[in-house]
Amino acid sequence: MKKGWDLAKLAAHVQGLDSGEEDLLAFAASFGRYNQIYEYHLHTAKNAMKGIVHEGDESAQENIRYVLGDAQNQERYNVAKIVNEANLLGAIHAVRASLDILSQLVNGLLLMSRFPIGECSIYKVTKALDEGPFKTQLQQLQNEPWYLYVSDFVNTIKHRRLMTHRFSVHFDRPGCAIYVDGFDYKGRSHPRFSDTDILKGTIELYASIIDCGKGLNAQVM
Repeated sequence: MKKGWDLAKLAAHVQGLDSGEEDLLAFAASFGRYNQIYEYHLHTAKNAMKGIVHEGDESAQENIRYVLGDAQNQERYNVAKIVNEANLLGAIHAVRASLDILSQLVNGLLLMSRFPIGECSIYKVTKALDEGPFKTQLQQLQNEPWYLYVSDFVNTIKHRRLMTHRFSVHFDRPGCAIYVDGFDYKGRSHPRFSDTDILKGTIELYASIIDCGKGLNAQVM
């Protein structure tokens, strides 16, 4: 996980402001907590199937039995698969929430709280900023493929449906993996990804959010 956004320094700056201190401090503290929550979900999802599902030709038959529902450790597998899915969803939600909190900090620190809390978004604050390196940085973040995937994913599972989360054994090559089905949202099509690919994608996106947080510090101080 990429480190580097000095939230303590940002909080110290906020404490020197004349107004809005309480909300801004709460936003900064919430971002730090979401960082911990995200890392918990990330590592729990990643390790959920360890010791239960094994890769390699010698494990192929047992893995097929998991798919069919009659493996020796089927109950442990069923629980592990739910743990994987729940924490994969948790990791995605935590990243999206961290981005929302970043937008609240930008709104409060650079835009004089132009947008009410309930109407604030990263798109709105970016559009409202004056041209400059920080605005460009936020625009680049929103053009990243994993930003679009995470945003569309969260909107889909909140308002429409959960994507199918399935364990598959590869027949064209050794190994197996959990896959999340592709989906469409507002004219954008997202392909099927493995849980490993999605978790790596959230790491990439979170690193970009941290970089934007560092850019916010540079902008306000």
